Amino acid sequence: MMTNNFLFKPKKISGIKKDEDHLFQMITALGPIDKDFATTGKYSAELFNNKGKLLKGSPKELVPISRTLIEEYGYEV
Repeated sequence: MMTNNFLFKPKKISGIKKDEDHLFQMITALGPIDKDFATTGKYSAELFNNKGKLLKGSPKELVPISRTLIEEYGYEV
């Protein structure tokens, strides 16, 4: 919000919906989504398993938001 840019830029990837990529990027930067939150939404079953993990991949490591701001936008934090 401070930069007036979107922090996450979901990409169109073959076999992966933009919503799935967007969630993947959010989890990469912010950490895991609470299981109860992930599994109780209207479209939860389309995106998460019953353990609250993404159906199509999980981030291997967290990437600090500061790194994203510097690499994507050239902002110094």
